[in-house]
Formats: sequence, structure tokens, C-alpha cells
Amino acid sequence: MKKICFVMTEAYPIISGKGQHIGGAEFQSWLIGKELVKNGFKVFFIVRAPENGIEIFDNVIIFKIKYKNPVTGYLKMLKAMIKINADIYYQRTGGFATVFVCFFCKIFKKGFVFHVSRDEQLDKGYPYDKHIFIKKFYETAVNLADTIIVQNKTQMKKISYKRPFLIPNVIEVYNIVPKKENFVLWVASITGVKRPELFIKLAKKLPEYKFVMIGNASDEKLYENIRKKSKEIKNLKFLGFKPFKEADGYFKKAKIFVNTSSLEGFPNTFLQAWRYGTPVVSLDIDPDEIICKYKLGFHSKIFDNMVKHVKLLMENEKLRKELGKNGRKYVEKNHNIKKIINEYVKIFEKN
Repeated sequence: MKKICFVMTEAYPIISGKGQHIGGAEFQSWLIGKELVKNGFKVFFIVRAPENGIEIFDNVIIFKIKYKNPVTGYLKMLKAMIKINADIYYQRTGGFATVFVCFFCKIFKKGFVFHVSRDEQLDKGYPYDKHIFIKKFYETAVNLADTIIVQNKTQMKKISYKRPFLIPNVIEVYNIVPKKENFVLWVASITGVKRPELFIKLAKKLPEYKFVMIGNASDEKLYENIRKKSKEIKNLKFLGFKPFKEADGYFKKAKIFVNTSSLEGFPNTFLQAWRYGTPVVSLDIDPDEIICKYKLGFHSKIFDNMVKHVKLLMENEKLRKELGKNGRKYVEKNHNIKKIINEYVKIFEKN
């Protein structure tokens, strides 16, 4: 039985349901890992956790490492990686963790799979806030990966030195038709790049509709500012952080999902919305122009258009249901984990 180790230190909240930070890369990794177990692989995760130890979730073995100091963290990670002795190590977050896993694999002659989670991870000079030596090591690590997986065509075009595998993000698809409630939804981490203030502005522009906002305090100062401003808008309900399963319930009930981010790879929130027949209105993000191409909502491009698009969909039930139905069909065909897992199986069997 082939052993695969996912080195995803921030994945414990999505695995255990405990903690507030749930990243898209971690969410995707966990879906893939669980499904690989069902396909005959032995899967491990190395994660940062409140306590050291080993747990098992969905037949996946979780190595938990507790640390505050990054140096201690990498030493514990190294110990866990040696103990697991996997055939392949998978990394998705970018930065020094990618460097660490890559060089471990080269020294110990293990397979290294790097999965791009954001477009900028392939930019020259990434990670932007790190020393030039880290940037050079990171670039080398990506180049040395045995396999590179990308999410979209934009990422694929940035790689010229080897042929990457283009595999879209995945989601579990349920056979349900949820009853919709009369509100517009926003879900994201409260950070500058997500631009939560634009959703508040949108709610203020459309006082006749209800708006619901969910997000964790990734940036505590901004979070507090958004929380205070939201109180001034009567038609906006700011819920703060909600566990994944609870937040997912809002995707089921929302009439529209809004994205205000300035930068994304492929938003998992789009897939969460579409699997429940909820159309997406996105200000700037439209990976490979799928929203426009498959009529899954609107790519507004400018704020005034976003206001018009939200108003149109809230008023036009027939159009809203049509776009929602398109979203459901699109996800079922292109992102269903049950269909796409075979592509991962082929990659891990060959490495």
C-alpha cells in the first residue's frame, strides 16, 4: 500500500472542526486525502495542533505537532516525516514549508508533489515578504518538484520548465435542492485582500435586501473595524466566525453569494455556492472566465455593476434560478471529487 503524507500544518481546524482558521488549500487537501484512502492509499497529515500526538479522522492518520517557535516546528515536522516514511510528500501552501519538504524529499529520495493554491505562488519574487535567499530556495524547490499540479490555465501558463497537471478544485456534491431564504451572503477570511468593506458598502447601497457576512479574524484590527461598521447597517448581519459545517448551511439558504476579493486562485466558496444552486456575483475574480462562459452568475468588474447585478438577481427569480441551476450542473460535471479523484490516483501511482 503506497503511503502519502500531506504536510499541511494549518489543516487541523478543517480536519477536527476545532479552531477558526480554515484555508482553501487546507480544505482541498483534506478532501483529496480522505478520498485517496478510499482508493487504497495509506494517507497521513502533519498538522500544527494544540497538543502533540496522533489522531485518526476518516481513516487518515494525523500527526499533531505543537510549537510556537518556527524552528521547533520544523524540527518536529522533520521527526514526523522521518517516522512516517511515506513514498510521496504533498505540499500546497507555498513559502518555506515548500522548500523544507522539497529538500527532505531530495535527500531521502522520496516523491515530491507541489500543488499550486494561488496564482502568485508562481510569480518571480514570491514569497514577497521573505528574504531573497528564501525566494531563491522557493523557486528552486518548485522547479525540483517531481510533479506540479495547478488549478487553472493562468497558473499553467506561468510554468515553462515542465508540464504541470491541470486539475480543478474539488467539492463533495450532495443530491439536495435546498429551500432559499431572502438574503445575500459573503464568506471569507477578514483580510485586506478579501476587501470586506466593499460588502458593507454594497449592503448600504441596497437597504431593501438582507445581507449576511461570515468571516474569521485573520486580521484582528480589520476584523474589529468591520464588526463595528456592520452595526451601523440595519440590513446587514455580521456573524463573525462560524465553523465550516455551520457556514456551509448559509450557502444552502442564500439567494446570492458575493465575492469581493482582489486576489484568489480558485475560490472554494464558489464551489460551495454552486453545489447548492446559489449564483455568484464576483467583483474581480473569474478563474478562466468560467462565470461568464457557463453563465454561473456575474463577473461585475466594477462596483456599480455589482450593485446592479445583485439587485437584478434579487428581483428576477427566474434568472436567479436559471443561473443557480447552471452552477449546480457545472460543479457536478467539473468539480465532483468522486469523478476527479481518479486523476490524483494516477499521479500518486506514477510517482
